[in-house]
Amino acid sequence: MKAILCLGLGLFALRGCLPETAAPPPPVVDDKVTIRITTAPRGASVLLDGKKLKHQTPLVVKQDNRGHMLEIRYPGYQTVWRRIEPSRPGFEHNLDDLELKPKALPLILNSKPSGALVSLDGQDMGKTPIYLKKVLLGEHQAVFKFPGYESRRVVVNLLEGEPVIINKTLESLMGTVRVITSPAGAQVFLDGGAVGRTPKDGGPLTLAEVEEGKHILTIKKKPGYQDLEMPFTLKRHENKLIRTPELEPSPGTVTITSEPAGANVHRGVIFLGKTPVTLKDLAPGPIKVTVAKKGYGKITRTINVLAGIAKTVELALEKNFGSVSFIAAPPGAIIYIDGNRVGKTEAGEAPGISKLFVYEGLKPGTHVLRVAKSGFARREKQFLVQKGKETSFKKIIKLKKLWLPTHEMKTRKRAKTYRVRVLRETATKIEVEIYNRKDGSKVRWEVERADIAHLKPL
Repeated sequence: MKAILCLGLGLFALRGCLPETAAPPPPVVDDKVTIRITTAPRGASVLLDGKKLKHQTPLVVKQDNRGHMLEIRYPGYQTVWRRIEPSRPGFEHNLDDLELKPKALPLILNSKPSGALVSLDGQDMGKTPIYLKKVLLGEHQAVFKFPGYESRRVVVNLLEGEPVIINKTLESLMGTVRVITSPAGAQVFLDGGAVGRTPKDGGPLTLAEVEEGKHILTIKKKPGYQDLEMPFTLKRHENKLIRTPELEPSPGTVTITSEPAGANVHRGVIFLGKTPVTLKDLAPGPIKVTVAKKGYGKITRTINVLAGIAKTVELALEKNFGSVSFIAAPPGAIIYIDGNRVGKTEAGEAPGISKLFVYEGLKPGTHVLRVAKSGFARREKQFLVQKGKETSFKKIIKLKKLWLPTHEMKTRKRAKTYRVRVLRETATKIEVEIYNRKDGSKVRWEVERADIAHLKPL
């Protein structure tokens, strides 16, 4: 224990004898902060505590670790303020991607005349007057358009300050056209649109505010005239008088019908067709046509063709010949007219009566009708035919049946020879019929075969 104490006292005494050395310096501490700024768009100016920094965004600065005020500016954009709060030493403040908002001002667009279409930077804005609440600062292109006026292009510079008002007067491209037509009272169209009629007194129709350039004038007067088209060119502020040439009459149309149809239509020696026939593109005025059909009277007619009008002419043809009609009994008779065989009657619905027999194409005058049938006495009648009419026999033409003998007979008791019709034969008897020419009576006679001296067929 004493040894330890002596050692400690020795060390203490030795320390007091050594020279004294300096204490080490304290460690260095960085108390600044880093501020990193990026903006959209790039190139913004930065003021730090009111003092403009040398560089533009993006930038990095180191400042004392205390509160700071940043002011970020860019032309045409709203200013941005940011406060940097104190923080621990060495802290990095990142102001990344600060999106600056553009500044905007109201823009008022007016034009004379009002109602012009306006486009701003290629976008349609509507018709004047136009109020645009927010338009970005800077240079813009405005275009004013109005039908009949020259388009105007305007450069608009919006700077900070009061709203901008643009007033533009457009220069007219219009002219005036006066139209006189012959004949007067015609309807006038400009580029396909109706614009009025020329006065009936022959004065001009005035078309105000017609745009400069090429146009087509169309003149119509219906019915009666062909349309007329006239191209023309108008200069701005020009007062042009246009006198149209005489309008050409429109062709007419005539349709010819006949009763009966199928008649030949001629204009002079030119064959136009068979009725019904339509004649087109006819010059206005009279035309003479001839209508004819076999068996009918010819008609020559002068027709007045009207300009632009379609008309129909109806003609009734009159027969050149007449006809005859009758009913005969019995049916099956041969018919002769003027000695010529013309037909045969057919059986009708009623027994023993023919159908109505009609024969046409008879020349006017007197004719002879003969009705004949085997076993019947023929009938002949005269009749008169008139042009275009039918001669009809009101009464039935009845044929009287003829008595015709079949045998020649002589009896033993009488010397006279008879012409008889054998009606019935048996083994011992023959029944015959004898015709009395004097009174037309018929007598039946039954004769024994033994009494017959002679019986010969005719």
